[in-house]
Amino acid sequence: MHLVGTVETGVGAASRSLAPLLSIIREASSLRDLQPATLNVRLSAPYVLRPTFTIFGSEVGRDEDFHFEVCSIHDLKRVRAFLGVIMRTSTNYHGDDVLEVMAEVNLRERLGLADGSSVELSLFD
Repeated sequence: MHLVGTVETGVGAASRSLAPLLSIIREASSLRDLQPATLNVRLSAPYVLRPTFTIFGSEVGRDEDFHFEVCSIHDLKRVRAFLGVIMRTSTNYHGDDVLEVMAEVNLRERLGLADGSSVELSLFD
């Protein structure tokens, strides 16, 4: 499955919220250099996450669960691609039409993205 969306500025809450959980997320995803920041991608239609793994808030002293789906993200020219995870909390702050994507690199820098840039995500079955 492939999703195309547009990059937009987030509020910065994910970085602060995910930093204490980073070692758990890295272990579960096998992405050893995963960065705590997320890239927000707005879709034209809602997407219901199919979690690859979940970190339950009750197990880490949080009020919400953290769901993750493994993906790859790339520019539309498919020049560069990076493995990552889509992160969504159980409170789903942004709604189903925004994805928060984590990777082992700063995606804005490595893919040359700015607000309004289009990206494609490939999802695995």
